[in-house]
Amino acid sequence: MNRLPVAFAALTLAACGSVPGPAAAQEPAPDRALEPPRQVHVNAQASVRRAPDRAVVQLAVESLGETARAATTANAAAMERVLDALRRLDIPAERIQTLRIELQPRYDRRRDVAQPEIVGYQALNQVVVRVHDLDRVGPVVDAAVSAGANRVTGISFELADAQAAYHEALEMAVARAREEATVVAAALGETLGPPLQVSTSGFNAPRPMMRAAPAMAMDMAESAAPPVEPGELEIQASVSITYRLGS
Repeated sequence: MNRLPVAFAALTLAACGSVPGPAAAQEPAPDRALEPPRQVHVNAQASVRRAPDRAVVQLAVESLGETARAATTANAAAMERVLDALRRLDIPAERIQTLRIELQPRYDRRRDVAQPEIVGYQALNQVVVRVHDLDRVGPVVDAAVSAGANRVTGISFELADAQAAYHEALEMAVARAREEATVVAAALGETLGPPLQVSTSGFNAPRPMMRAAPAMAMDMAESAAPPVEPGELEIQASVSITYRLGS
């Protein structure tokens, strides 16, 4: 009658003996495939220089009048003469764009005046002229000033195909980045693997500006076409690349 409890107790002891204790526990082997790859990150820049082939000229007419209507009427007539002069130079209408129109009161600000009073008005009309032949920049400015433009607020230069120049600079930057990464890998006793991540700064067209003060623009009315030296434009590109180390 006592065999069943004894057999059950033996079975229980056998089951308990099959469970490993803390000393018998084993850590799983690390999975090398899950480890992050060894990497090297490099930054590089490059630039190319090109002679510009286009110009953007900013011209303005400023007029004074005792009333707002007088100032705007005089300004409109003066600007129309400037536009006629540009048309006679065969500047296409789509290359002439109004940039700004302003009308502001002028005040008597003498110290003996308690409350400044409006003594007149100042009207301004500014246009942008895109010139696709740099040899004509000087004649364009001279014709506009002779016709009544009393401000040359700026001249900038640009490339017709600036994107191609940027692509060339970008290729140079990528080559420099790979060269630097190769040197680093060799110094570490590694081989350079494929790129894992690439980013660029993006393209920003260079627009260096040459500004002329209003007084200088007034003096040009009595001179010949002003000399214009476009110089060169520098187009830059930068890149950041992360390479894998090892195959």
